[in-house]
Amino acid sequence: MSHAYQAPAAVSESAQASSHRAGVVLDAIGGALVAIAVAMITAQAIGVTWASRADAAASDPSLASWVSAAADNTLATPGIILLLAMCALIPGELLRRGGIGAGRGEPRGTLLPQGSLVAVFRPIGLGVHAAWMIALVVVSLTVTFLAAFSASSGTWPASVEHEGAYTVLGSLLAYGLLLVGVAGATLGSFVKKSVYASVVRRRGEAALSGAPGQAFWAWFTLRWRFDLWLCGVGLLVLAASSLPLSSGDAGVAVAAIVAGAALLAIGLWAACNYWRAGAPLGVGESFA
Repeated sequence: MSHAYQAPAAVSESAQASSHRAGVVLDAIGGALVAIAVAMITAQAIGVTWASRADAAASDPSLASWVSAAADNTLATPGIILLLAMCALIPGELLRRGGIGAGRGEPRGTLLPQGSLVAVFRPIGLGVHAAWMIALVVVSLTVTFLAAFSASSGTWPASVEHEGAYTVLGSLLAYGLLLVGVAGATLGSFVKKSVYASVVRRRGEAALSGAPGQAFWAWFTLRWRFDLWLCGVGLLVLAASSLPLSSGDAGVAVAAIVAGAALLAIGLWAACNYWRAGAPLGVGESFA
């Protein structure tokens, strides 16, 4: 029995229109939540910095105390909001650019079972993909290296004389590293898409069916997206190496650089083999 990808049944135009509307609504909700989270992170950093100033405490001690307490008590809130935003944005994009339907593959219990749900959607173009990737890399590395440099040199926000300064610093570092991971996954997806398109141009779509190891690559790169996970974790570890490097721990930094580079290289290599999975671009499957 074949364990290769099998396309879901076609859906009607009315169902596609309904999916598109639902996706637009979910995207709007997710985008609004991201904007709220970013505003809260910015307000926390500004609030802690302002409340630590001597003139602020002297001019309005009650307000300075309230701002300080509000910033301290809501440090984890943006992370929760971003998690909720992800829960809206991921299915929102799948529905807006395509749809989610029942799979027609093998049931659970087989060696490499296909998911019971299959998402088929329109991939974004390589140019737009590259723009998103570059923006994510720039923003994530800027935030991460700013936090690492601040921790080692004592510049802002570590220079703020406030008990919550290092908590804000830790939050910025955490958000920066998470963005680095997303940037790494976006990089892997870009390479996957580019190599896939190159194979189709050179060899035709016939090369996509019956490729060696098709069942494994469908399981590894389509159903579980392990290639993208490896790229994300690899770039995250590479960025995190700036922490021991900035504190003078060269041994740990070198180990992190080697480990991160290895994970990233393996992830990119796996992404280059997605075409062997026998599935088109713009497809995702659940394992359940």
